[in-house]
Amino acid sequence: MKHLRGTVDLYAMIALLALGIIGSLYAFWGASPETAVWIVNKTGYYFAVIITLLFGYSVLRIVRFEIPKGPHLIYLSGGVLLAVYVVFLHGELGPKIAMDDYTLSSTAKSLSMEREVEVLTQGRNFNEYFIRVDSHVDKRPWLYPFAVSVVHDLTGYRLINGFLVNAGFAIILLALTALFGYRVGGLPVGILGPFLWASLPLLSQNATGGGLDMLNLLMLFVVILCGIYYIEKPERGRLNMLVLGMVLLSYTRYESVLFWLPVLIVVAIGWLREKQVILSYGFSAAPALLFGLAALLNHNYNNPRFWELPNAELSRFSSEYLIPNLYGAFYFFLNPGDELANSFLLGLAGIPFLVLFILRSVDKIKKHQSDRFQATALLIFGIGIVGHFIFIMAFYHGQLDNRITSRFSLPLYLLFVVSIVVVLAKRPPWRPTWWVVSIIVIVSMLGFTLPNKAKGIYSKSNFVVRETEWLMKHADRLFKPKSLVVDTNAIIWTLYEWHSINPSEAVSNRGRLSRERARRKLPEIYWIERSRAVFDEDKKVTFKPNYHAEGFEKILIAEKSFSPLRITRIYRVGTIEGELSEAKVPFGNDTKGQDGEQSYQKVTEGLGTIE
Repeated sequence: MKHLRGTVDLYAMIALLALGIIGSLYAFWGASPETAVWIVNKTGYYFAVIITLLFGYSVLRIVRFEIPKGPHLIYLSGGVLLAVYVVFLHGELGPKIAMDDYTLSSTAKSLSMEREVEVLTQGRNFNEYFIRVDSHVDKRPWLYPFAVSVVHDLTGYRLINGFLVNAGFAIILLALTALFGYRVGGLPVGILGPFLWASLPLLSQNATGGGLDMLNLLMLFVVILCGIYYIEKPERGRLNMLVLGMVLLSYTRYESVLFWLPVLIVVAIGWLREKQVILSYGFSAAPALLFGLAALLNHNYNNPRFWELPNAELSRFSSEYLIPNLYGAFYFFLNPGDELANSFLLGLAGIPFLVLFILRSVDKIKKHQSDRFQATALLIFGIGIVGHFIFIMAFYHGQLDNRITSRFSLPLYLLFVVSIVVVLAKRPPWRPTWWVVSIIVIVSMLGFTLPNKAKGIYSKSNFVVRETEWLMKHADRLFKPKSLVVDTNAIIWTLYEWHSINPSEAVSNRGRLSRERARRKLPEIYWIERSRAVFDEDKKVTFKPNYHAEGFEKILIAEKSFSPLRITRIYRVGTIEGELSEAKVPFGNDTKGQDGEQSYQKVTEGLGTIE
């Protein structure tokens, strides 16, 4: 009977694996772009719920955390708490990477309130409610917005929840680093690990921001730990944990699917150890659970505007980008200045310790030492992270010396931290004393990390975030409630539940806007204009607006410059010329083309007659 059950399980797992592969291939290659969008929009939330519950169950069922006891627990906990304090010192919770943070916040709000994966691009005040009018499916995977939506569900919607979630992820990362260090090298290494992270201003920036890179970093480390746990004792429960963790990692950033290669290599080594192919329902279900991600990749592939390239002739990936991006990476990692969020300590120590880490790992494997399986897993994932880094270097936007994209370096920083921890755990031949190591870390903190964090140039230089804060302060103080805001960054206004449309829509619908204002459906109309300096032949400066408000009288309310040669202005709209009998373009996202009619229907169905 037991043999029969095992045979049935085997065939069921093989069938599930085959169906999952076929389904995901269809979602990526076979499905139309419209179908792919529907899959992501309508099923994405439920994929995230199912995968998270399955992974959580597999962890609780298998893992028994090796928590230190007695004085060691006190010392290790104290070290983690002090490192956490340093990470959040001078760090202010708020958006850091615009427009990513705002877009992800909008997706989280949609997941919480609508259970749909979408970015709200337009809403409208109706009676006492702010109703949804138009939206689109974003290019980014949605595990982080899903995590934020769970907090919204439990505590109520607040914009700050996204930043608190990342703060929690950072604390978990430091705690896991301490436990990993304690496992491989005892108390000194356990305390050292979190402080290596604390020396990195980039971690602080992401721990207090609203981006998805903090969760991506945490899940990568979790998958590495699961890989170690599995390869030390290959069996079904541990295989479930490893594979389901990798599925979750795939839903954090789309390029993280590259880590499936080291995961599958680790799985195969486990099979070789046991001299049999080990299958589990988690392993067999993985392709089916990636169905939603495959649909998202289909959606991204069919939307070149998501690639954010200056012109269509350029490629997203090319070997031509490798050399300049590697030069930028070298400058980033070893930059002693304050304009970038790098760690000078990890930059200097990272490469030498990475080389030592590789050599020691190979030596342990050759000599069949007791921790050779741990060394095998770490070496495989280390090579995977290096491969991921090379992939990023071949990416058009892979410039690590750019403040916006420097966060792509976090996986390599993880490898640096792991390398230093593992090498120092076994005391290298030159036997450094721990007080020397401590002095080096403390001097690096005092001389580099803390001053750079206090200045925060790498975050404060993001003029979009500072501009948004300024706009919202003026809106709260000066704007009449339920008014319309005309702005190219409509997504931000919808987060704060302001009715907003793009300038092109406003110009095309100025007749409708005039009638709605006359009927007091719109108390006021405000126009946000961004202008850049243009020099004529006589070197006289004029400011050219990003969009001409044709037919609108603009009355200046406030203006401010947030970056050189650029001015942001807030206008109140006075008279509107050119009454139109019919609106040419609906109050939706004018970039969606044929979806415009559907957007118009959503407006009229939700608001009744708006003319």
